[in-house]
Amino acid sequence: MQGLVTGSRQGEVPLPLLPLAGAALVTAAALALAGALASRRSP
Repeated sequence: MQGLVTGSRQGEVPLPLLPLAGAALVTAAALALAGALASRRSP
């Protein structure tokens, strides 16, 4: 988190994109699963 704050001040973000992309992928999958279950539940 400190690297993100420091990087934003310098105009660059030394943040590894792989964990960020992985978290986004997991979030998208969870939202898709929740949407599928919700649509299946409603008549």
